[in-house]
Amino acid sequence: MQKLTFEKQAKTIERTHSITGKVLYAEDYVASNNVPGVNIQLEGCPYNLRVLKGSIKGAGNAATLMACTVTLTGIMREYNGKQYFNPKDLTVDKQSKQASMAASKIAYTGDFD
Repeated sequence: MQKLTFEKQAKTIERTHSITGKVLYAEDYVASNNVPGVNIQLEGCPYNLRVLKGSIKGAGNAATLMACTVTLTGIMREYNGKQYFNPKDLTVDKQSKQASMAASKIAYTGDFD
């Protein structure tokens, strides 16, 4: 016979956090379960953030996020003793000239500023 032990599970409260910043880098990627998403680097954030495409409001792919000001909403997670932001959705606050041209499928090689 096996001996079973039961422990009371501690409840955790997950609070919603928001990060706002300019997108320095964005690339399309596919998650392990074949769901498309965007991998972005935000100004001031030390690591890349991955957001699934169904959670992005105001843009479609990586090219339409370049140099935009965005707000990511999600929760903080702990991994290896450090806190990391786990984004759940992304909203484009200010679209850049580069992103608006990418959305309209116009190729441009000049300066945007």
